[in-house]
Amino acid sequence: MSRGHRVGVALAAIALGSSLIVTGCSDDKAVVPIAPKDYAVYFGDGAIKNWYFEYHPLTNRVDSFYVPFQAWSGIDASADGTRLFIGGTASIAVVDLDSKTIVEELPYKGAVVVSPDNRWLAVTGDDLYILRASDYSVIFHDTTKTGWGGAFTPHGERFFCPAFDTVGFQNRILRVDIENGFAMSVTDFPEERVGQIIPSPDEILWFIYLNPGYCSSEFRAYMPSADSTLAEGYLEAGKGGIAISPDGRCVFYTGPGPWIINGPYICSPPVPEFYVYDVQANVTGVIGTTGIIEDSLSTELYMGDLAITPDGCWLVAVEGSGRDVVVAYDMTTLKLSKYARLGGVRQFHSLTCQKMP
Repeated sequence: MSRGHRVGVALAAIALGSSLIVTGCSDDKAVVPIAPKDYAVYFGDGAIKNWYFEYHPLTNRVDSFYVPFQAWSGIDASADGTRLFIGGTASIAVVDLDSKTIVEELPYKGAVVVSPDNRWLAVTGDDLYILRASDYSVIFHDTTKTGWGGAFTPHGERFFCPAFDTVGFQNRILRVDIENGFAMSVTDFPEERVGQIIPSPDEILWFIYLNPGYCSSEFRAYMPSADSTLAEGYLEAGKGGIAISPDGRCVFYTGPGPWIINGPYICSPPVPEFYVYDVQANVTGVIGTTGIIEDSLSTELYMGDLAITPDGCWLVAVEGSGRDVVVAYDMTTLKLSKYARLGGVRQFHSLTCQKMP
């Protein structure tokens, strides 16, 4: 099947409409109302290296704070929301989020991933380390070269991350079974660069962001037990990200693209939209981003990094093409609810929020 035909199939699925997707992303069980919490979503700015931002979607408030430490490989918040980990070129800064000060530096370089139950930290890069979140002691170390980032299962039983093959291509997924003696297994994706991996809560599916070419990316819902693909979405140009709702029912993915339009290759123009994959229905919906904010200078937005608050109420995204916009979507309707502009040319990256509600 040609790529163009596969894109047509994806668009046909999108034409089913947003009502099914919205139903899939909201909990249909009766719940006792509770007062909403204004969770903070943190992100960095590649254009202004030492400044970081704290966005509160409920009140639409953005605060900035300075940390004398430059992010080299992304940031992640602790699961309880008390710490921010900043990956640097020679160490990892641990920032207390009350005082916004560095309280410790860990002697590793690379990206930090915090488990949702706050038990573990994984450091990915040249080597792979798994640390206790309580005291940062090393419980596992392997010299396998890994890609930045990764994801734990909900209770920290296993860790998944991109990995390199023996000739230097990042076309593998590494799985570390923490609960069973740190057993390691590798799944290959030949000729495709693995950019991001998130397992479903039950681990039946893997949601993967692949970069098969300079100007293209692909989202894939993959069933490892059958080595089969349930859904896929091709993005030209790509280089976006994915995020999963806390209940595992919806996966969002983006493909901003404009950063590579002026590169050494001529890429297709980006599309002002991002996507939501309904896991239970196995269909994909489109969320358009044209004319969604009242600003004539930004009639089209191209979403980059994403984060979802642990109560599942807010999907927060930043603009991926150098603009200064952060937006919040109501997860019950998948409609834009709020946005804020910070001014200037920006390179927002690494959205992160606490994992525990």
